[in-house]
Amino acid sequence: PMVGQIRGMGSWHAVDFTSDKKTKAAFEDDTVRRIVRRMLDLGVIASAIGTSIEVAPPLIVKHDDIDRTVDTFKKAIDDVASSSAR
Repeated sequence: PMVGQIRGMGSWHAVDFTSDKKTKAAFEDDTVRRIVRRMLDLGVIASAIGTSIEVAPPLIVKHDDIDRTVDTFKKAIDDVASSSAR
């Protein structure tokens, strides 16, 4: 998976995924949903909205929780990418 864009406001963030950065083509399979499922398996709740994943921690979130969310997001992306490459 390739990250096309990251945007956010306050503690809400969305990461858009694209199968090709040059054409900005959307994934036509369940890649984004598989990333969300993997994040949930790893203990972080996120939502798939089309080709984006949204994360909205509470306003009282701690730095350790943010670090865990980012690390989990990266691991989920890496896990799905490596399973798709097989």
